[in-house]
Amino acid sequence: MRLTGTPSLRSNGFGLKPLAFAILCAVATPWATLAHADDLPPPPSAISMPDTTLYLEPVVNGRQTGKVVPVNYRGGHYYLTPQQLIDAGLRWRTSRQKKLRSIC
Repeated sequence: MRLTGTPSLRSNGFGLKPLAFAILCAVATPWATLAHADDLPPPPSAISMPDTTLYLEPVVNGRQTGKVVPVNYRGGHYYLTPQQLIDAGLRWRTSRQKKLRSIC
C-alpha cells in the first residue's frame, strides 16, 4: 500500500527508474565542472572631455530659458558667470551675489 504524497522507492521525482537516474547523474557530472561563470568584463572607463567652451541652454528648476550661452567646462565641472545665472532666472540675496562676484 502506498501513502498519498509519499514518493515511491522506484521513483526519483523525474519519472526515471533508479538505474536510468544513476546513469544520467554519472554522465552529467563531468559537465557540471565546466559550467562556471566567467569574470565580468571590466567596466567602461570614463571618457574625459578636454577643457572647452560649450554652448548650452541653461534650465533652472525645469524651466527652459530659450537662450544659448557659452559655458566653460574645466576638470569635469561647468562654469557660468553670475550674470548668466541671473539671466537664466536664478535669484539670490544681494550678499551672496557680491560674494559670488568676488569668486569669479
